[in-house]
Amino acid sequence: MKEYIFFDIGGTLIKTDEGITNALKYAFERQNLDFVIPPGETSFIGPPILDSLVDIWGMDGKTAQAMAQTYRKYLEERGFCESRLQGDVASVLDCLKKTGKKMYAVSSEWQTLVEKILEHHKISQYFTGIYGADPSGTCTSKEDIISQIIMENHFINEDKKKMAIAGDRWRDMLAGKILEIDFVGVSYGYADRSEFSSVLPERIAGSPKELERILLSL
Repeated sequence: MKEYIFFDIGGTLIKTDEGITNALKYAFERQNLDFVIPPGETSFIGPPILDSLVDIWGMDGKTAQAMAQTYRKYLEERGFCESRLQGDVASVLDCLKKTGKKMYAVSSEWQTLVEKILEHHKISQYFTGIYGADPSGTCTSKEDIISQIIMENHFINEDKKKMAIAGDRWRDMLAGKILEIDFVGVSYGYADRSEFSSVLPERIAGSPKELERILLSL
């Protein structure tokens, strides 16, 4: 039985694409650049924004840093409101907490923004811990952040058998592989289903309620 659940936020718990897109548009405009999203491109939703600016839009490091600062400013001031819960996520979290699960919210966005968006949607009370990226840029990947949680809580290797990661992108799946923690994918987020080609179909949730069922069955 899984006792500890690490939840990705954007896509898995909260639909964040509107705020993220508006924040990027704002950052581009501040740099007097045209903001164009490549057709069908959604991979900028989820990973660290610096990675997206470099990998998708070809920014150099200095420009990407400046853009990221402006992007985060927008999100912290108003972009966090331009989001909504994924379906009945609140009732799912409530059910899981009542069954004794200890849940951790994990995001590659900055800690202050993560706390603000969960408070805004009134779901922060369900989590034992809320963790975002280190503003210094030294701890931004899901595996690094979850490793920090494991260390801070003095978990041992045996405890990993009681853990699961729930997420909507291949980076969440990669964190599970690196840390040797079971992964549950969600197909209602922002990933192309092919990202989970190596995941058993019974470990992929098509809705928050299905995610609840899978997590309770592990």
